[in-house]
Amino acid sequence: MLFADTIEPVKRKTSDELFLLRIEATPTPVNPESDEVGGAYVNAWVDAATLREAEENAINRIKEEGWSPVKIERWELVCKDCYSEEFHDVEALPDILDAIETAFEYGVGLIFHTWSLDEAQKE
Repeated sequence: MLFADTIEPVKRKTSDELFLLRIEATPTPVNPESDEVGGAYVNAWVDAATLREAEENAINRIKEEGWSPVKIERWELVCKDCYSEEFHDVEALPDILDAIETAFEYGVGLIFHTWSLDEAQKE
C-alpha cells in the first residue's frame, strides 16, 4: 500500500510545482554500494499531478538505482523559485537545482544521502 492511499488525495495546483518526497531506503544486493552503505535518505523531486503518482514514480526510480524503499519520511509541494542561497546550503544548492531540472525534464530527480553499513549496525 502506498502512503498516498492512507490520506485524502493531494493534487498540485500548477505544473510549476514538484512533489518533494524524502524516502528512507536500503541498498539491494545488486547495488554495488551494498557492502559499504547501510541505507540512505533519498530526496526525490517528482513532476506529477498527484502525490500518489509522485510516490509511485519515486519508488520505481529508486528501485531502478538498486535501492529498496522502506518508508516515506515526509513530503511537500515545492517550486524551483523556492530554492535560494538565503534559505539553503550554498554548497548543496547546485545539486538540488540539478535534481529539480532533471525532474522537470525526465519526471524524477534524486539525491541520495547515505550512511555507512557500520552506522546502520550500531542502531
